[in-house]
Amino acid sequence: MPRLGCAVSLGLRAPPVVAALTSVALGVAVLFAGALGVEALKDVLPGFDTLKPSTAIAFCHWGPGGPRKAPA
Repeated sequence: MPRLGCAVSLGLRAPPVVAALTSVALGVAVLFAGALGVEALKDVLPGFDTLKPSTAIAFCHWGPGGPRKAPA
């Protein structure tokens, strides 16, 4: 069976890593927005409720828990 190259394996690992980093970045941005009083950063999607600090903390904690190495 041929061995997959690094580019292929990196391509399969990239989406979970990007999702985890995005989750943490969003959580940190909302926490800073709350601390600095910037309402525009707390309103992620127009027309919806703003993110609460507890949700932002959950994003920061759960983001890194996403990507895991598959068992061999």
